[in-house]
Parts: sequence; C-alpha cells; structure tokens
Amino acid sequence: MRLKSNLYKDNYGNIFFSKTIQGERIVLPTHTKNPSTANKLHAVLEYHALKQFYEPAPKIKYIRFSRLVTKFLNEKHDWTPKTRETYEYVLKTYAKTTCLPKNKATADGFKRRVNVVLNWGGNNGYSTDIKKFKLGKTVPRHRVFHAKEL
Repeated sequence: MRLKSNLYKDNYGNIFFSKTIQGERIVLPTHTKNPSTANKLHAVLEYHALKQFYEPAPKIKYIRFSRLVTKFLNEKHDWTPKTRETYEYVLKTYAKTTCLPKNKATADGFKRRVNVVLNWGGNNGYSTDIKKFKLGKTVPRHRVFHAKEL
C-alpha cells in the first residue's frame, strides 16, 4: 500500500508524518509500521501538526535552584518586610545546603517555601534540579505553659 503525502518511512520501517509550515518543519511519529494504519491517522496528524505550529507549548528553560531562588526573590511580591526576610533566609539557606532542619515544623516551613519557588518557576517557564516536596499534615506546635498558668 502506498503512503499518503507527508508520510514517510525511516530506515527501521517506522512511519512518520512531516509537514513544513512557513519554513518550520514539524515531524510527528505515527507509532506504527503499518501503512494502512498510518494513512488512517493522516488527518489527525495533520491537525496535531497545525496545532503544534499555531499553539506551541511553552519552552521550559532549565536553571539551577540557586539561580531560580535569585530570580524569585528579585520579582516584585506583595510581601511585608518580615515575610521577605523569612523567604530570603529560608530559600538562601536551602539553596546553599539542600538540607532540611531537624525540627519537623521548621522543615515543613522550608518545604512549603521551596515548593512555592518551584511552582513559580514552573509557571514562568523554568525547570530545576530540585523536586517538589510531598507535604503531609502540618505538625502542631506544643504550647509551653508559664508557671502562673499551671
């Protein structure tokens, strides 16, 4: 069976769809070696090629976590000075050591702030070497009573 236009076989028998739109070549795999199946997929692949050209996926830029922290902190945030101080301390400390504090409540705060940076980076087209933390339930703090209260 003959392949439709824009379909071709590679050296291994895999069939691909190729289309050039305004000088940009887009190649999509058909995931088949069967010409009949590839011909049936032709219209769908053409649609995907056009969609990929006119609605391209955002490009992700890979940077180190310390660089991402710097970019995040340099952005304008609606923070109080104390919040900014806390974010700067937590993120710069974690970026240097990538170790979490031993205290569970403090470590949870570190994890949450690191996840905020990673989410911000993802929304702004950045990827980094640090993975998001899985967060469980928050660790309750135990209040220490004063002698007069007892």
